[in-house]
Amino acid sequence: MNGCVGRGAPPSGPKEHQPKEMGGTLGNLLLIAWSHWILYYLWYCLVHNDAKLRDPLFDGRELWSDMRAAISEHARPTAFAVAFYSTFFVGQLLLAAFMPGPELRGRPVEYDETKRLSYLINGLSSWWLTLGVMLVTQAAGIFNWARLHDHYGEVLTVAVVFSDVFAVLLYFGALATGNSYRMTGDHVHDFFFGAVLHPRVGRVDLKMFAEGRVSWILLFMLTFGSSVKQAQLEALDQAASSPAGPGDSLQALGFHVLRDGNMWFILLAHFLYSNAVMKGEECIPMTWDIFYEKFGFMLIFWNFTGVPFMYCLQSMYLVRYRNKEETTHPLAYKLMCYGLLLSAYYVWDVSQSQKNLFRAKEENGGVYIKRKHAFPQLPWSDLEKPKYMSTECGSKLLVDGFWKYARKIHYTSDFIMALTWGLICGFGSFVPYFYPFFFLCMILHRTWRDTSRCKHKYGKDWVKYCERVPYVFVPRVF
Repeated sequence: MNGCVGRGAPPSGPKEHQPKEMGGTLGNLLLIAWSHWILYYLWYCLVHNDAKLRDPLFDGRELWSDMRAAISEHARPTAFAVAFYSTFFVGQLLLAAFMPGPELRGRPVEYDETKRLSYLINGLSSWWLTLGVMLVTQAAGIFNWARLHDHYGEVLTVAVVFSDVFAVLLYFGALATGNSYRMTGDHVHDFFFGAVLHPRVGRVDLKMFAEGRVSWILLFMLTFGSSVKQAQLEALDQAASSPAGPGDSLQALGFHVLRDGNMWFILLAHFLYSNAVMKGEECIPMTWDIFYEKFGFMLIFWNFTGVPFMYCLQSMYLVRYRNKEETTHPLAYKLMCYGLLLSAYYVWDVSQSQKNLFRAKEENGGVYIKRKHAFPQLPWSDLEKPKYMSTECGSKLLVDGFWKYARKIHYTSDFIMALTWGLICGFGSFVPYFYPFFFLCMILHRTWRDTSRCKHKYGKDWVKYCERVPYVFVPRVF
């Protein structure tokens, strides 16, 4: 792992007195434990408790016993789970290293303002090749993607173990090689938030790889697996009702057309999100996570495991409760969900493009990567002559496009998309709504964090900015 921490990281220096976020040492320990527990808890409730939540406070001992039994029987690592996750991870790493794409210089490195790291922007070509492989292997009967749905618990455990081991090796590798940065001296806190700023393997920035490739491509794979499972079950239902009988097994069914509109909705939602990340990959190096956040347990675990395995619960729910009253909706309700999703997606995609392209032009003297073949190309994504507010510290604050209406309008649209993922599942369980609830808590914390930092950074200019853009989430409301 030394090769991961040896490039793009500064020599370690004396311990710095950094403020401890998220509850300090105790809070970080609790979040590490909770991150593991919540994934298994939601899986247990969905698969083994009829999608009903159990109270961990008043039912703790019995709940833990039942969860332990379920994990022991249905979530132990298997050869299939290890083979799938390792093939996926190594395959995506190779694509990130060797697929064609333009190169982009990131923002000045925090510890050396004269240095800028180079990023290979090949997410789009890697994404479309991955989609092609998925469709071909399913259609040709090479790999039945429904197995991801059937073996979710096993693959989850492999991902959890891999994430933990990766985080430990990266942290202690950084300490051993002297590549730690911005440390507090508190091992728990430093492990949680990370020790290394820009870990790399060859040309691949591991932090960008985790956020852009592993999390969203794996999420789409899991949802694709559930959609294939749904299509196969629909085919079995149709075969069982025909005079010829049900036929052989699911393995022999091959490729079938998915008929369920609810599953098509989730498949579309996760495709749009994953595709947007790939087509906007050139904006990722300019984000806070890449140029400032270190690569610790929080980012490693939630990108390698948390995001894909928590965010796919709606697709798993729809398979288990297909043709049930809870997931049977009138056409008008489905159209409402589709309308909300597509409208929110437009605002989210365009607002992100407006801000990130504005930032990229500022950082690179007006030069930025524009890929004409990236799909979809949405109108108003690139502001030709954007209005902005200059600040005393030299930064420019965008006050044009969607950003003249609300300071966190991208969070609002992102939350609406997350909410539609739950709405399409009906109201029979809270499990499909856990992600929107979790996401709401996260964006509220991020908004508080960002506001505090901006007040400190911009001072009176931030007051002027808030007067110019007074609304945070919803224009003319809040």
